[in-house]
Amino acid sequence: MRFLCLHGRGTNAEIFKFQTANIRAALSEDHEFVFVNGNIPARPLAEIALGSEFGKERRGFWPAEMRDGEEFRRVYHDMRAFIQKQGPFFGFLVFSEGASIASTILIEDIKRHGGSLGIQCAIFFCAAPPLDLDWERVGEIRLMKPGLGDTIVDIPTAHIWSEGNHWLPGLGKDLVGMCDKRMSEEVVHNLGHDVPRSREDECWRETIRAIERTIEKGKMNS
Repeated sequence: MRFLCLHGRGTNAEIFKFQTANIRAALSEDHEFVFVNGNIPARPLAEIALGSEFGKERRGFWPAEMRDGEEFRRVYHDMRAFIQKQGPFFGFLVFSEGASIASTILIEDIKRHGGSLGIQCAIFFCAAPPLDLDWERVGEIRLMKPGLGDTIVDIPTAHIWSEGNHWLPGLGKDLVGMCDKRMSEEVVHNLGHDVPRSREDECWRETIRAIERTIEKGKMNS
């Protein structure tokens, strides 16, 4: 199974490889993980500790300011074209802004193309919300929220997010409400805006179990 892996803003693909190394090692050797860098430079986030071994380049996906709807749609169309050319991909493995990109793609694909990309599952870490790219209808690029009548993601999903007094607490909770509850797994931890990494943490083991169940559900739907 091939997974498209998208990093958080102000980091890069190598950092996301590091963040997910133990998780990927615990999953089946049959999986292939394709890591992609964001298309624009982005300022490093001070709250996330980054070692010098990852270099100085930091990337992002969405434009920094929500002013030009065409710029946002271009990001969506470029990523969709990448998936069509480099796919098929069985699922997404995504973090923070990368999760916003992935969930936006899933929702747009459901609304406009009937799910033609063939993505069967998605693993979201501390997911930033998807964006409504229908500039003409709503007059602006806006964050989607549960309960507003937005399209529901109807494939198996796993949501791993942090609550508490850390930086960006609760990021990922909104997306849970925009996915089909019958096919969702959820792990809530207190590690902050990060991916569970330590095999000694119970939340890491819960994360592995949630991901494995999500993948199995995706196989049943494929």
